[in-house]
Amino acid sequence: METPSLKVDLQKLINNVRVIKELCRANSLALTVVTKVVEGEPQIVNHIVREVDSIGDSRICDIKKMLKAGINANFMLIRSPSISEAYEVPQICEISLNTEIEVLKRLSEVSVDNGLTHKVIIMLEMGDLREGILIKDFYDFLKEALKLKGIEIAGIGANATCLTGLIPDEKNLVVLFEALKIFERLTGRKPIVSGGASNLIPLMLKRKIPNYINHIRIGEGIMIGVDAIYKERIPNCFTDCFTLAGEIIEIKVKGFNNIGFQPVDGCSIERAKNAFGENVSFSKGGLRKRAILNIGRLDTDIKGIKPLNDKIEIIGGTSDHLVLDVEEAGEFRVGEIIEFTLNYSALLYAMNSPYVRKIFINSPSTL
Repeated sequence: METPSLKVDLQKLINNVRVIKELCRANSLALTVVTKVVEGEPQIVNHIVREVDSIGDSRICDIKKMLKAGINANFMLIRSPSISEAYEVPQICEISLNTEIEVLKRLSEVSVDNGLTHKVIIMLEMGDLREGILIKDFYDFLKEALKLKGIEIAGIGANATCLTGLIPDEKNLVVLFEALKIFERLTGRKPIVSGGASNLIPLMLKRKIPNYINHIRIGEGIMIGVDAIYKERIPNCFTDCFTLAGEIIEIKVKGFNNIGFQPVDGCSIERAKNAFGENVSFSKGGLRKRAILNIGRLDTDIKGIKPLNDKIEIIGGTSDHLVLDVEEAGEFRVGEIIEFTLNYSALLYAMNSPYVRKIFINSPSTL
């Protein structure tokens, strides 16, 4: 088995899509599945589009990859496009999220030149301090945007949690209700109201989604099987759709000061911060059996992985090595495989690492 490797259980992943789709139905929400954490990987998305036809991604290159693979979906660009890439957006995306009038003007020009109509969702700032228009500026912004040809202002949206950890609730989501009233007054239409992402799942489970929200963008809840606020497992979802595997390349008994020689009496051993600016300490002293795996920070976020064997403790890692305390985890030898589950950031890095082999198992079409 070539390592490091990332195993993708497609059957478990599709189960999660179906669970989330049903949860959205129960809350009267349309669903866009966000595929950015898996880079729009066609071997994954090909199965997702059989369940949900709306796919969201933050990177144009990922959307182009899916199109090249023959994936037929309604693509949503969930990161506001830059002016330099706006010429491609109307040609490959049905809809995009936006916050700048200059970008909308460019999208308008491209759409008109190509005889297209591109849909737009205008994002509102709700307190997370990432992208979004302040509600006090929304009326004037929308009024100007509605003058542009070649684009259809299809709705409004908001984002929370991603930057500052803001938890969406009935109080801060009200900015969307205020924007909704402005939208209806200026257009006479009912808009898409895209209330958020996997951070809304706790409200969805309690059936407390405000009734003016009718759309949601979900990635983490499907890929990892947890909500984005409390990181708790969503009922009936799998949290191990993805597992990371590494191979033991060294196993030895070592101690914190086990350096191969006896220091002179009175001479202390000094240590600086490691290569990543961290002070490393061990929770257990004395001689311990340690295993080194061929996984490093070039492959994943080592702070976001968890051994399947709960007796194994992660000590730390460098660019290319992961050091484990396996003293209480049983017998191991060089060449054995150790597996881990991943959180969102660990999955993001592992999917993006060219050093990690991707293995797809349990394809629904073959079961």
